[in-house]
Amino acid sequence: MGDHAGTTPGFLAAPGTWRRRRRLGLLVFTATLTAAVSVAAFLPDVYRSTATLLVERLALAGTAPAEDLETPLRTLSQEILSRARLDALITRFDLYPEWRQRVPPEVVIDRMRQDIRIEFKGAEPAAGQSATVAFTLSYWGKDPVKVAGVANALAAFYVQGRPWLRARLARLEQELLERRSRFTERHPDVIQAKAEIAALRRQLAAAHDGEPAGAPGSRAPRAVDTMSSGDRAAERAEQRGGQFRILDPAIPSQQPVLPDRARIVLVGLILAVGTAVAAALLAERLDTSFRTADQLRAFTRVPVLASIPRIVKPADIRRRLRHLPLAGAAVGLGLALVVAASYLVAHGNQDLVLFFTPGRH
Repeated sequence: MGDHAGTTPGFLAAPGTWRRRRRLGLLVFTATLTAAVSVAAFLPDVYRSTATLLVERLALAGTAPAEDLETPLRTLSQEILSRARLDALITRFDLYPEWRQRVPPEVVIDRMRQDIRIEFKGAEPAAGQSATVAFTLSYWGKDPVKVAGVANALAAFYVQGRPWLRARLARLEQELLERRSRFTERHPDVIQAKAEIAALRRQLAAAHDGEPAGAPGSRAPRAVDTMSSGDRAAERAEQRGGQFRILDPAIPSQQPVLPDRARIVLVGLILAVGTAVAAALLAERLDTSFRTADQLRAFTRVPVLASIPRIVKPADIRRRLRHLPLAGAAVGLGLALVVAASYLVAHGNQDLVLFFTPGRH
């Protein structure tokens, strides 16, 4: 028919668009879907193990019933997630071997912090009754045995006593300063705070000397009839301490929690349909040739005398058949390159797994 410099606004809706562009559309659809399926297949399995811990305390009558355990727990969690502790765990469990070969240690430690999640369940204190705070500690990784080991090692830091004691000691020292600013040294609140601090320091000294410090709620038995007022205050201080207990230890997961391969393939299927349609429409719009006599009449005032259909000769068919194997080989090579590129991108890429997971990146 010939070419023209532009297209009419209704050209995209011209009849036969899909018939003319179906090969391009099918090629784009196949390549996109192949990439999505390959990425879903090559992404590493990510496992998660979770340990559940309890913090039990005795809220004494006359004490602040709303003593917030979340603040010291968060402080303690920051200490447990310190660089020294995480670096020791990385070496102990041989974590992130690929990362350790190409990035600084600080980057690896930051990455491990991202793979650790601590969720606090909240406290329900009641005067004169035991109050319990529960929280979970989760770790994500590619080796289910290592993942469970790391989660249990992190949980063990809580029950060892010393980090919790130090966090509580710092808080009590701050409370003592506030009480001294309002009361004298003989005030019961000041005496109680000093006794609590002394008791915690004794426990820390015992832990430093290698003796089992126990949880902050443990204490050596004393004869009731020989207790001094300081001893009674110290006992109350130890009773107010929190005791960590592992309710459910982490166990190796039998099934990976990520990635959601079915979801990735479904998203890839939708994306493949969209890209195929977009490619067909774009190719149709960029094609400036006339397809019908009506398009030619709309473009020029020169009368159209006749419309001659395309004549396909046997030689044209033979030429197409000869090119068919070459075209098939080119398509196969292109799809192989798509699969290879997907492997390079997705294989062992835990970051990409988290990218496909809402709320985890």
